[in-house]
Amino acid sequence: MGLTAKAVSMGAFFGLTLATWGSSPYPIDAPLPGPTSQYTQKLIELLKNWPPKILDYASSSLDPNPVHMACIGTPEDFFFIGIEQWMWIDAPIQTVTAVMDDMNHYQKMFPDYDDIHIVSTDRNKIVTFWEQHIPLFPNVKYEVTYIRDESKPGMKIYRYQLLKSSKLINNDGIIVLESMSDGGKIRTRYTEYDFYNANWGLLKTIAPTRIWKESAEGIYLSDIAIKLKAEHFDDPSWTYQRISRESKNILEHFPVDNTLKHRKRFSST
Repeated sequence: MGLTAKAVSMGAFFGLTLATWGSSPYPIDAPLPGPTSQYTQKLIELLKNWPPKILDYASSSLDPNPVHMACIGTPEDFFFIGIEQWMWIDAPIQTVTAVMDDMNHYQKMFPDYDDIHIVSTDRNKIVTFWEQHIPLFPNVKYEVTYIRDESKPGMKIYRYQLLKSSKLINNDGIIVLESMSDGGKIRTRYTEYDFYNANWGLLKTIAPTRIWKESAEGIYLSDIAIKLKAEHFDDPSWTYQRISRESKNILEHFPVDNTLKHRKRFSST
């Protein structure tokens, strides 16, 4: 059997130590090494046209689900996963950034990973290594390149692209953090787009729906974990074990089944 779906739900998983980020000579649209996909340039165009017109923040905010998620389909390839997500985090953008950049504790939050570490650093461009443990199968290993952009006040942008892997075919994604004021309260709006494909092996035949379901669930859990950690940043009672448990409880209360029933098309305008 090939790669499991959870192995590539890595968009929100990255933790990059703040001290490793330097100045910003690499623009957010800089070409990155590694395989590209039909979504590589489309995501860059989306950032240039931000905020996305295909995402209705106002109407989605009426949904009690803390993570607003939609599947994005690729007509010519059913197994090319696309996930759109956004959520409010009741914490300032600096706190959210600190949570996302805390590499040393991500394995506690995401125990499926045996190793996550920085391979190389070139100012605002970083290459990271990932190794995920999968029971009964060889570990999945891959490297991902990230660029972080802070050129716009009140906004932090992360763009990432697969560098190399024996199982992943491609992976493109962006995460945008925006500082917002809501009735005098400072919050962070977190928006993410993930696109990836892999050598799914026998899963394509024996469990095709599992690929989408596990992908969506993995991303949902990682989003909720970041939200909970940021919102309880200074509360020692919110351990990583508690965050993991509560994330799973929230997913059980808001399962992804209805999300999986519909797939929209992606637009970069």
